[in-house]
Amino acid sequence: MLCVVPMLRTLKTICRGVHITLIASPVNYEIMKHNPYVDEVVKYDKSALYRSVKNIKFLWNSLRSRHYDVAIVPATVSVSVTSDLLALVSGARIRIGAKSLMGKANATSFCFTHGVDLDWSNEARRHQALRNIDILKMFDVTEVDLSCAIGITEYEQHVAQETLSHYRKKNQIIIGIHPGAGKRENQWQAGRFAELANRIATQYNVFFVI
Repeated sequence: MLCVVPMLRTLKTICRGVHITLIASPVNYEIMKHNPYVDEVVKYDKSALYRSVKNIKFLWNSLRSRHYDVAIVPATVSVSVTSDLLALVSGARIRIGAKSLMGKANATSFCFTHGVDLDWSNEARRHQALRNIDILKMFDVTEVDLSCAIGITEYEQHVAQETLSHYRKKNQIIIGIHPGAGKRENQWQAGRFAELANRIATQYNVFFVI
């Protein structure tokens, strides 16, 4: 989810005054709800929809009541049927998403009014953040800022500092490692994370947080 932040920033830059609503799963909701480039985060719990028809109706009414103008669904390693359908359910007049991904047609591209062909066969190592921004081709984006931004409240900063103070030694550099990914294609072997951490630790006075 953090790799989508540069895309959100780009939208804020090229569309002055735009109000951005991000639909996020429960696992991504907390980290995104204070992001400076998002005006509103809607929590979408897929499992809740399976439990009750009322939940489906509530989500439908919630999205439709916002009267969206544009819905955008980025795709990098795979397309999401659920995300594509949410774009359609949103009722947005303009819906942008993958028409095809890596040469394979997107079966749910009917959800979009503007389909985008996404293919990085000739650029296999293209950064995930740039791949997310590629969905904005119709906006003719020329400048991109790939720096990440996480919205953290003062209280959250205070709690983090208090917690780390019990473990961190004087003048230690703090490095956070997130050794995981939602999609298998994005996963890196745990041993490689460990090797990287060991290499860094031999050169610097480092405290790792996993």
